[in-house]
Amino acid sequence: MSICGFAGHSQVEDEEEIFEKLYKECLYLAIEKGVTEFMVGNYGMFDRLARNAVKRVKQMLPNIKIFLVLPYLTREITEYREYYEKNYDEIIIGSSPDVKPKYKIISCNKFMAEKSDYMICYINHTYGGAALTYKYATKSKTEIINLGSI
Repeated sequence: MSICGFAGHSQVEDEEEIFEKLYKECLYLAIEKGVTEFMVGNYGMFDRLARNAVKRVKQMLPNIKIFLVLPYLTREITEYREYYEKNYDEIIIGSSPDVKPKYKIISCNKFMAEKSDYMICYINHTYGGAALTYKYATKSKTEIINLGSI
């Protein structure tokens, strides 16, 4: 059992192209590398594209699991729980309760980078949360696939 996480900027330049690349990489990882669990976030276009790519792979390979990884439980998740339970196999809170609120997103991103065997990234610049997650992944034993320009 292997795990793939995702890290990418909230804005994506060519959504269709990035979606197709995400889909191909997810399918490759599932078939060739034995990845059965995919952890996705919920904070921007790259996260939505990643989720949709994994859902497409899951249509062909129903043993695939999609986990939504969040820094904390939000009102949206609570109010629309049925939607989230339908679209994800599990919701994981990726930051510990003792982390101060302003650091929860950073803690969650670090959690995803450290738990993943593979990270599919979309990194075009060296600042921001996605770039920081990418740096965490490079320090661990995570194999990184970057669809961005860096």
